[in-house]
Amino acid sequence: MRVIAGKVGGRKLQAPKGMDTRPTPDRVREALFSMLLPHMPGARVLDLYAGSGALGIEALSRGAAHVTFVEQAKGALAALQANLSALGLADVSSVVPAPVARALGRLGGAQQQFDIILMDPPYAQNLVPQTLQGVVEGALLAAGGILVAEHAGKSPSPAAPPPLQCMDLRRYGDVAVSVYSGAHAVLSPQGEAAP
Repeated sequence: MRVIAGKVGGRKLQAPKGMDTRPTPDRVREALFSMLLPHMPGARVLDLYAGSGALGIEALSRGAAHVTFVEQAKGALAALQANLSALGLADVSSVVPAPVARALGRLGGAQQQFDIILMDPPYAQNLVPQTLQGVVEGALLAAGGILVAEHAGKSPSPAAPPPLQCMDLRRYGDVAVSVYSGAHAVLSPQGEAAP
């Protein structure tokens, strides 16, 4: 597994051993970050269910200002920390070693907000709806921000509580990506910012 593009593009990433962590396929990452590219420069990003950190590291490589990674599995945390250290990204990132629900409460209590929120939970556990609820309750998505949820390819977009709205659903074989926003962010079909 490698970083696809940007300042650390082409660099290898460590992945935790075993089947507990499922990395986002390269073609899905490429499509996702092409869509998010106009929003990436200077963005504060939250990477939930971060695993090895591939999504958040891709965001940093492409110009995000800071990424907060949330992961609880020990093997994934070790790979994540090793990747951040090896790529020299420790000073523009923070790691929250906790279950996502607890981390969302903690981040909301600290009144943190993020321009982009990425989530790639285990598909079988149907965690997207409750995670979306936690994001809304913590007021974690900044005005005009974008939230991207990965889920099983055959599933419809998980319902989101107001003020989140589903803007887009894209399918890539066994993987689907639903894109949500608050009231103000809009994506064009090419993934560019629209007025």
